[in-house]
Order: sequence, then structure tokens, then C-alpha cells
Amino acid sequence: MPLTKISLTVPTLFLLLQNLVLGTTYTKLYFFMKKLFLILLVAVVPFAVFSQQANYKDIVELKNGSIIKGIIIEQIPNKQIKMQTGDGNIFVFEMNQISKIKKEIVKNTSPAQSDNNHKTVKEEELNQDNSANKGYIGISLGAAIPTGDAADIFTTGASIAIFDFGYYFNQNIGIAGKIFGNIYTGNKKDITVGEIYTEDTKLTVGGIMAGLTAVIPASRQLEFLARGLVGVGKGQATVKTVDVLGTHTETIEGDPEFSYDLGVGLKFNVGQHTAVLANFDYIGVKDFNSINITAGIAYRF
Repeated sequence: MPLTKISLTVPTLFLLLQNLVLGTTYTKLYFFMKKLFLILLVAVVPFAVFSQQANYKDIVELKNGSIIKGIIIEQIPNKQIKMQTGDGNIFVFEMNQISKIKKEIVKNTSPAQSDNNHKTVKEEELNQDNSANKGYIGISLGAAIPTGDAADIFTTGASIAIFDFGYYFNQNIGIAGKIFGNIYTGNKKDITVGEIYTEDTKLTVGGIMAGLTAVIPASRQLEFLARGLVGVGKGQATVKTVDVLGTHTETIEGDPEFSYDLGVGLKFNVGQHTAVLANFDYIGVKDFNSINITAGIAYRF
């Protein structure tokens, strides 16, 4: 009987010891795996979030049509945002300047390609203003000031450019064209040649010209322009004479002549398809020269 009890007790003790050891091992293994999982979770989640953020970039569309790309690093609701571009520059935009904010997926590229994909604010402005809107057509009005000998005969008149055109080949060079007309009133003169009479003269000068224009972008809204145009122009004078015999009117029409325009100006882009023009031009039609100072509005396309 004692031997039987011992033989039965040994397996029992062995099983108990096995369960105890294995149970302890399983417990340790369980807590070890739990700790490992928590460590991996803490390490992987921020990396996944960072990777998710790194695969997107913010796109801000301004009301003037410009598109800016980068990362929004600070935002004050209903007031302003602070944005960092790919080259590290930081810019602040008021909410009333912004029409839309969205995100864009960034494809994985090499560092060189990534640098090329990130553009500064100025580069985005130029792309928007000179690529999306490469040209303009408008109308301008203003003063025409005769110069030289003509200044002794005519007073300051009016000028209109019914076709004021520009088209950019790239950011800094393009073509320009103009159809213009000036009208002047002559100084009244009392002349004595046997009899006293009064001579009143009105002169109109017009032409069509085309040539090259240079563009210097100062910002996403303001551009400096310089142009040199050549073409053909023509003048017509109406002379009214009043003497003792009555009133006599004579019209003198000139022949088409070589004309030119050397001018500078400003173009202020107030909207995606709207701009305000300000021009200062020195115009010559044969021997008649004038300074035209005009302002107008243009459609951007």
C-alpha cells in the first residue's frame, strides 16, 4: 500500500509541478507579449501619423487666383493662417484673402524631385498670373499732352486706347498692341492780315501699333510693364475761320505715317480675370509727338 501511494503520488506531483512551471511561464510570456505590444504600439502609431501627414500637403487658393502649396503650421479660426512652403519660408494670410483650402497627396519622390515640387509663394504667383492668365485686353482713357512745336498750337487733349492688349510668352517677355486716338483743341488766335479774323483748330490723331513688352512681376498682384511699339498713324485737322465774311470750315486730312510708342506702365491684378492699368506713353506720328497718361481696366485671360 505505501508503494502504491508513492507511485500514485509521483505522477501527481510531477503534473502539479509541470502545471506550476508552465503556468508561470505562460504568465510571464503573456505579460512580456503585452508589454512588447504596447511598446510597438507607442512606437508605430506616431510614425504612422507622421507618415500620413508627410504624404499630404496643404493647398491654399487665394481670391486673386493664386495657388500656394505648403503646410499650414498655425490657424486662427475665422482670422488667419500661417503657412510654411517647401523652402522653409513662412507666410501669413488673412482669411478674407482665401477662397479655398484643401489637401493634395504627395507622391514619394527623390529629394531633388521633392525640392522641385515645392515652390515658393512668388513662384506660385508667377505660375498663376503668367501661366493661367497669360494675357489681357482692355481699354484706357486719359490725357494727351502735346510736346515740341505742337505744344504752342494745341492744348492738352484727351486720349483713348480702345484696344490695349498684351500676351506673355513667359514671366518676363511678351507682345503688346494698341489702337489709340487723341483729340486736341488748338489755341484760338486773332490774326491780322488785312482783316482781323479768328482761327480755331481741332486735331485728331490715331493709329494702330504692335511690338514687344517686358514684364517685371513685383508681387502676385502688381506687375511693371515696359513696351516698344511701331505701326501706322494718321492725323486730321479741322480749321474753322471766322472773319468779316462769315465762318469757314476746312478739313485737312493727313496721309498714313510711321508711328511709334515708347511706354511704361503698371498692371494691378484685382481678380483672377480683372486688372487695372496705368500707362505713361511717349507717342510719335511723323513730326507730331505727345505724352499720353492713361488708366483703364482689362480682362485677364
